[in-house]
Amino acid sequence: MEKDVRISYVNVLYPIKKILQKCNIEQKSGNICCSFHDDLKPSAKVYDNAVYCFRCRRFFYNYNYIVKYNLNFDEIYEELKKMYNYNMKKMEEDYKNMIVKDINVNIKEKKNIVDYTKEYFK
Repeated sequence: MEKDVRISYVNVLYPIKKILQKCNIEQKSGNICCSFHDDLKPSAKVYDNAVYCFRCRRFFYNYNYIVKYNLNFDEIYEELKKMYNYNMKKMEEDYKNMIVKDINVNIKEKKNIVDYTKEYFK
């Protein structure tokens, strides 16, 4: 399987909270300090498969943290396959379903993110 496809699977299906634990990033009520800029107070919100930083104004995914913290991508991908008992067909189905779900959630979340960002910068 191509590496970019494996990266997509890890970004969508591997729980980002597990990645954050591997990076020793402490979560407080779903918020964290952003790892991609100097952050004195939590400016990023943890979602199911992404982190959104209100200061950077962008999403960060598993692969962003894997690269930044030099985590072993192949080991993480192997863990993902184990989570699916090596059932690649099931993994592919879940991936497709999550993409559709994310599109619907992102439409609703964008409004929430805009509102929250306005509050954050008051």
